[in-house]
Amino acid sequence: MSVWTRLSRLSNGQLLLILVGGVVILGASFQVIEARPEFCKSCHEMEFYYDTWTSSTHVDDADCLRCHTEPGVGGFIDAKIRGVTELIAHITGGYEVPIQPGVRVKNPQCLKCHPDAYNIVDTTVEARHDLHMEADILCVDCHSRVVHAAVGEPKVIPANQCDDCHDSHVEFPLLGGHANMRCGDCHEVNSYSGLSPDCESCHDLPEPHMPFDVQACIDCHTLSGWSPATFDHSSYPLTGAHESVLCSLCHTSGVYAGTPSECVDCHAEPLYHVGLSQDCTLCHTTGAFVPSTYLHPLIEEHYPWGEKRLDCEGCHRTTYSSYSCTGSGCHRTNNPEEDDDD
Repeated sequence: MSVWTRLSRLSNGQLLLILVGGVVILGASFQVIEARPEFCKSCHEMEFYYDTWTSSTHVDDADCLRCHTEPGVGGFIDAKIRGVTELIAHITGGYEVPIQPGVRVKNPQCLKCHPDAYNIVDTTVEARHDLHMEADILCVDCHSRVVHAAVGEPKVIPANQCDDCHDSHVEFPLLGGHANMRCGDCHEVNSYSGLSPDCESCHDLPEPHMPFDVQACIDCHTLSGWSPATFDHSSYPLTGAHESVLCSLCHTSGVYAGTPSECVDCHAEPLYHVGLSQDCTLCHTTGAFVPSTYLHPLIEEHYPWGEKRLDCEGCHRTTYSSYSCTGSGCHRTNNPEEDDDD
């Protein structure tokens, strides 16, 4: 009995089932064939890409669709649609030479085989893989010819081409503590222009600082770190109570150079000091205004037992330039050296 005779005896449902099964088998077979790199090579315009792939390090682990198909069902469907359009382009000759990839290889495809890409240390150039990937830079942007490189052509872009994206960062060199910063610390994703290079655009101004010329930051700090500062206050050491004084109390309006350093330039002179020397260190320290360090001159012939300490106001009732020795109850005249104290 012939095949046609057998088929003629089948019901319509059985015929439909056989037809569908045949389509499925043919489709599955085509999927297996179409997924093989040799199928890609069957189009002469793809020979260069096939030949370079076979001589690359990817030949044993990554075929065409493993790299050129995005993960998931959506990626699979998209690849099949592109396959049909590429077949039409081949038949009609509607393609560019050299072939331009319809979809660039995305990072998830690379990570399937290179899951540790974030931690790869590049020994040839100062490149941080983790920073580039966090900034959504594609692996193939730098490793553009790692698979399909012509003879003598570099598989990774030369270091001097990094400036195509980085422009050498000339306005704000990435030195010191900035060298290891991630792009996203300063730049929003895919926003790399128009960012101010001023320190205060990224760093909050801490106390006891005040707003002033932003370029003055480098007068006290370096790019290696915020601390220790290189600030030099040696011309007026900040000791005692001056250690906790805000800069703005002495340096007003953001002016730091030429600030007067005499005590009376910041401290109002008490009325009872009128007529005395303005060298405050003769009687006071930076620890505190009170108590005074002044010692009454010792007159041994009148005080053989030693100095007698009194409150300043006991002798100096109004000012320190005027005094009354008799008012203290120690002397009968205002000239203790002539006083007969027997």
